[in-house]
Amino acid sequence: MGKSVDITVIRDKKEISVSVKVEELTEEKVASQPSEPAQSLGMKVDNITPQLRQQFGIAEKTGVVVVSVEQGSLADESGIQPGDVIKEVNQKTVNNVAKYNETMAGTGKGKPVLMLLKRGKQTFFVSMERQ
Repeated sequence: MGKSVDITVIRDKKEISVSVKVEELTEEKVASQPSEPAQSLGMKVDNITPQLRQQFGIAEKTGVVVVSVEQGSLADESGIQPGDVIKEVNQKTVNNVAKYNETMAGTGKGKPVLMLLKRGKQTFFVSMERQ
């Protein structure tokens, strides 16, 4: 514990060496971690990358892409599908996951969420209430 170790990770097909400090994960540190807003809706989102654009056939270059939707979740019941691109949340433009998370953090449980989505050539709104 408390020691630095060198590890090698692969990112974008390139090996990168990084030094990390090994520590115990305490209750306090777990509680301070930000929650994943998209998780509460039952979906995972990511920044649009060339790989995701190719995988989902996305023409969009800005926004966040839905990469998975949990069956039976609020997102699923609202008709959101993997490959959908989220352009706005509550009428605020989201160009990346950081902005998406920031905007979603401003919506609480029981509050409505309005999303502007793009699927192929269709652009449409989806409204749901966070639970």
